[in-house]
Amino acid sequence: MSGRLSSTTLWAKSAKKGHIDPLSGRELGDLTVLLYFAEKSSEECRKFTELLKSFHQETLRAKGFPVEVVFVSSDPNVETMLDHFVNVQGKWLTIKYDDVARRDLAKELGIQSLPSLVVIDKAGKQVVDSKECIQTVELVVQKKKKL
Repeated sequence: MSGRLSSTTLWAKSAKKGHIDPLSGRELGDLTVLLYFAEKSSEECRKFTELLKSFHQETLRAKGFPVEVVFVSSDPNVETMLDHFVNVQGKWLTIKYDDVARRDLAKELGIQSLPSLVVIDKAGKQVVDSKECIQTVELVVQKKKKL
């Protein structure tokens, strides 16, 4: 499990449209985690979110990779974050808005621009930086569209 998220409160989209369910970060188990830093007001984030949703659903889920995407909001308030998560983001998790991990992760990982995507392993260590992650997602999605 990602050590960075073990004591974090996560939210998952509920089966009831527009609702969320709490989840302990410990429930991530031994999954590799893609931390996705974004905000609703950014056009670049909205475009990349669509690519990430495609990559997540058509590549990671379809092939059964033990990976979970966790959205780390940079939205200015909980209302905007919830709207962003429920209505724009993919079928993944998010860090509860008032959880200190939301702010601390960005600082620890040196996130300086949005969107950013970082891979952390089950020990919580960063294994792929944001620039490389974003380029990989873009390439895979472009390649799939050409097939």
